[in-house]
Amino acid sequence: MKANSDSVVYGVLQDELDRNRRMQARYRQEIDQLPKGSLFLRKIKQHQYYYLNYREQDKVIAKYLGKRDDVQIEDIKKLIAERRRYEDLLKKLSREEKMLMKALR
Repeated sequence: MKANSDSVVYGVLQDELDRNRRMQARYRQEIDQLPKGSLFLRKIKQHQYYYLNYREQDKVIAKYLGKRDDVQIEDIKKLIAERRRYEDLLKKLSREEKMLMKALR
């Protein structure tokens, strides 16, 4: 079904597309502020250290976070989970945007 540019349905679809794009921009901003990657615990001799592993282009980066007892690991886990949730929402919004664009053609 094609929406006529004068119809109410077209206006609703256009409003939804605008809302979708605003939400995508907001989620991208949130994602940029949150840590990416995953936590990794390394044991070196008798000590354990936390690292944050992530990719930058083709390289794998291991960012040192600190000793096991010194790091607020639960806070970092929550931030990583929040980033993944935003990334999932962004994927859903992207698929939704494609459907809206098809409906508006």
